[in-house]
Amino acid sequence: LLPEEAVEKWNGFWASVLKRKMFPLPAVLLAFPSFTVLFASIGFLFGFGISATYGILGLLSAMVLALVGGGTYRDGIVRIGWFLGIVLLVFAIDQSFIFFSWWDAQAYHLPAAKFLLDGWNPVFDSTRDLLLKSTGADPLCFNSYHTAYLPRAGWVWSAITAAITGNLESGDTLILLTGVALGALTWQVTPLLFGQ
Repeated sequence: LLPEEAVEKWNGFWASVLKRKMFPLPAVLLAFPSFTVLFASIGFLFGFGISATYGILGLLSAMVLALVGGGTYRDGIVRIGWFLGIVLLVFAIDQSFIFFSWWDAQAYHLPAAKFLLDGWNPVFDSTRDLLLKSTGADPLCFNSYHTAYLPRAGWVWSAITAAITGNLESGDTLILLTGVALGALTWQVTPLLFGQ
């Protein structure tokens, strides 16, 4: 294909994807944890710790994205309903059945999320002395040294969801939400790729 033809084909493909009313739902599902971690990261820059407020702001931001995600106002309300239903179902399944018991989770994923939940700010508290003061944990004793200085978005998400649910294991909802979003995206895009 010539470059112009490839661009036209690409644009035509995505135009047909965007015409489908429920396509934005996977993006909304991924936006929820993304917005949540973004707000927490901004909070870290201003010296704030983890709070359930970031989760609420992330949820509201994703709902706004669902509302304006294409189609009519009614379509947006339907997307919000689907989004909230999926999020509630994911959290219910996670709280009921999931236990993240792998060795690396117990060794450093959960402790890192707990440090964040207990007030550790990775921007301002990443020196050995401040980490000892804010968490009581010596980074020299961690199983993985990067836990003290390079927090993952998953740990931030875990700490925020734990602030909401009271369960540090609720960070697994990130994996479940991502799986649902990828499944929904595949369900929407696959027929377009194979011409059905």
